[in-house]
Amino acid sequence: MSFFLSKVLWELVRPSTLLLSVTTLGTLLLWSRWHRLGRGLVSITLVLLLLPAILPLASVLEGPLENRFPQPALPSAVDGIIVLSGAESPATSAARRQVVLNGAGERLLKGLELAQRYPQAKLVFSGGSGALYGGGPTSAGVAERLFNDFGIDRARTVLERRSRNTYENARFALEQARPHPGETWVLVTSAMHLPRSVGLFRKAGWQVIPYPVDYQSPGYVTFAPSLRFAEALAYVDNAAREWIGLVSYRLLGRTDTLLPK
Repeated sequence: MSFFLSKVLWELVRPSTLLLSVTTLGTLLLWSRWHRLGRGLVSITLVLLLLPAILPLASVLEGPLENRFPQPALPSAVDGIIVLSGAESPATSAARRQVVLNGAGERLLKGLELAQRYPQAKLVFSGGSGALYGGGPTSAGVAERLFNDFGIDRARTVLERRSRNTYENARFALEQARPHPGETWVLVTSAMHLPRSVGLFRKAGWQVIPYPVDYQSPGYVTFAPSLRFAEALAYVDNAAREWIGLVSYRLLGRTDTLLPK
């Protein structure tokens, strides 16, 4: 499946997009002879929009993914650290001429922390442009600036700038980093994103130590109704994206198992 097609398909099946689409259809039907069907659709979507804020749907979806890999006890020596993109805002960083991170900033922060802890280890960052039609500023460009700001030796960094999704992260980072058999590498990414990432890296032939960061849930189901409807729906969107990604990559043969251990 091409990057363009997968990007478009996700935008169409995103839970928030589906609910908006059905609500729009129902509203239009209110002004037609199918007004009863329209009322039904609007009523159903209204209930579904409220459910994420009332019921712990996000916790139920996020927990199995974020709890899949515990915090690892790292060895005394590490050969390399891999940080996956997703914490950067390339376009805003370019416009503002400074590093701009989003809510997943822990990915880069942990990468920098581990780079200081293991000064002899390579620091690999993987992430190009996620723009639908390509081009423009890259995540690797933002990471490069951040690494320079923190005084990371350029000779120990590997910046992979071509990848547009996690599948390409694993392939292109492996090509550039060229790890040797028996080396110890740590993979840093968001806890919810880690199962899919580990599956892809293992399939590519790169054995890594999973290091989860950027947790979105406490690790157990919590029943705490909230008025933050948009935020709750965004959490459901994020979790749904990971589950759909896990299933699609498994069906496409890009991973060996649905949920890596």
